[in-house]
Amino acid sequence: MEEILRTAVRLGITTCDSSYVVLARRCGPTLVTEDIELRAKVRGLVRCVSVDELGPPTA
Repeated sequence: MEEILRTAVRLGITTCDSSYVVLARRCGPTLVTEDIELRAKVRGLVRCVSVDELGPPTA
């Protein structure tokens, strides 16, 4: 929880958004969001893309 709060304050994002960022940093999944400002703020910390950037699903 402490890392989530620190990340939120440092990046100027909500604790909800911060929890996803921290999870992505710890576990490595791609963070998917349509929030352009959030993508800009987390650039360099985690891989973060929009739905369109994901491309079609693979079978």
